[in-house]
Amino acid sequence: MLEFSAHIEENHLYRVGGRTDGDYRSILGFLIPSGMIYLAATEAGLIQITLPNESFAQVEAWVSKKIPKAILIQDPTRVSEYKQQVQQYLDGTRKTFTFPLDFRGTAFQNAVWQALFNIPYGEMRSYAEIAEAVGNPKAVRAVGTANGMNPIPIVVPCHR
Repeated sequence: MLEFSAHIEENHLYRVGGRTDGDYRSILGFLIPSGMIYLAATEAGLIQITLPNESFAQVEAWVSKKIPKAILIQDPTRVSEYKQQVQQYLDGTRKTFTFPLDFRGTAFQNAVWQALFNIPYGEMRSYAEIAEAVGNPKAVRAVGTANGMNPIPIVVPCHR
């Protein structure tokens, strides 16, 4: 459990608009004591959450790379489900997330991120265990690399 409470600022909620591959995109930002955190989502689910040391420009660059021609549009209503559950998690009242995820990585990265997401709250797995879980037991270092590229930390934790 985190030792601080976060307050999500309504004026930092965004939606990523524009049609690229048939989806619309959403963005949410909220302020915590150590800085701003942003969430990005598509119609299919959450695609990115930043850490406090990452800027909005980094969010824009990531979205632009993963979703060409997308634009960010402020839209608190469309991201309210993400806002609520992340707020509850940061407040220590939630241990699991029920909203959908929309992984935007390679097939291997997506498998690793799904394996990380499936680790129950309060439990830990080694990279070797995750490599085994994704069906590639020799890919321990690749699991570590995929973990480092995880665009959805906190929700898809690098460590439980």
